Amino acid sequence: MSDLEQKLIGRGCDLLDDLVYEVSEELACRTNNSGLDAQIRFLRQQGWTDAQILQAARSQSATVS
Repeated sequence: MSDLEQKLIGRGCDLLDDLVYEVSEELACRTNNSGLDAQIRFLRQQGWTDAQILQAARSQSATVS
């Protein structure tokens, strides 16, 4: 267990919920503003396959139409 975990133990995981959401939103914004290549790279880093990305993209364009 890290020193930080020891300092925060017993406070509950909801203590950092808002911070995690904020950091995740910033990452998503930077990724989206960096273009298609960055978006694909990000999704692959998250474990998405090319087939999953294509399927999600097709689903999105079907709901927008």
